Amino acid sequence: MNALTQPAASSQHDGPADLGHWATFFRPLLACVSNPPGEQEFRARVMAIAATVDAPRSLLTSWRQKEAMRRFKFFPTPAEVWDWLAPDLREIRQVASMRSLPAPEPEAPRARTMEEILAVRTKAREAVAELRAAADAKASRPVEIRPSYLSPAALLPHYERLAREGSAAAATRAAALRRQIEQEAEISAGERQA
Repeated sequence: MNALTQPAASSQHDGPADLGHWATFFRPLLACVSNPPGEQEFRARVMAIAATVDAPRSLLTSWRQKEAMRRFKFFPTPAEVWDWLAPDLREIRQVASMRSLPAPEPEAPRARTMEEILAVRTKAREAVAELRAAADAKASRPVEIRPSYLSPAALLPHYERLAREGSAAAATRAAALRRQIEQEAEISAGERQA
């Protein structure tokens, strides 16, 4: 466990959080809330929270302490703590109830008859034959190769790089692409003016 997920209380065991765990959990909150309660009121509020919120110790992590410090401007009531922790408590209870369900009994393998075995083998052979026929039909179809059209602006960087590497043909093509880009820009500018 890292520092964010380890329980704030000293005990690492999972079980119900008692008064001591809740007091340890909420003590840092006293420095963050407006109008913190006095020692007697703090103990009374923590006792009320411990009595009304049935939470496991594992829920009282240092990460959750920091969350409480950001969440509560005033020291929380038991109802506010319940509203805050209720979604996690529901999830913990659902997981616990699912763990307590008995596992389904596995079915014992049934002995197959020779007719069933032959029927399955026949179906498998037919499926393989259909797959092969479909693959052969697909392979025998002529493949239509469609030309890929890239814009001059997309091709220009490639030819410029080749020209820098010393290719004379690439330099000629790059110059032609630059002229084509300029012409297209002039045409589109003329269309916008019209």
